[in-house]
Amino acid sequence: ILVIFIHHFAVADLLFTGLSILPGAVSLAANEWILGEVICYLSYFANISCAVVLCQLISALALSKMLLVKYPLRAIQFSGKAAHLSACGMWAYSLIFPVAAIARDEGGVYFSYLVYGCDYARP
Repeated sequence: ILVIFIHHFAVADLLFTGLSILPGAVSLAANEWILGEVICYLSYFANISCAVVLCQLISALALSKMLLVKYPLRAIQFSGKAAHLSACGMWAYSLIFPVAAIARDEGGVYFSYLVYGCDYARP
């Protein structure tokens, strides 16, 4: 079970790096946003989604370790399928808020020179 959560953690970390850190480094080197509006949206909302799923996966790792220590004989019954389903539920939960914000899109996303990344303009 722990390995499954660590795999999902690694995927979330790679997505965060690819969609948030690398575009931020490119914009810092170019001193402006040159990657387009779609990448700006993806960068901002991937940052939020990955942060949410990473927090949930850390909590799931801690909970599964606690259950392994507290109930060592029941740990045999914990299945990998249940771990994958709970991780998929975490991914789905973390995508609800950015999708709702994009659908609503009252303020829009813009490039902020303060953080050299994309930020959401709240109306």
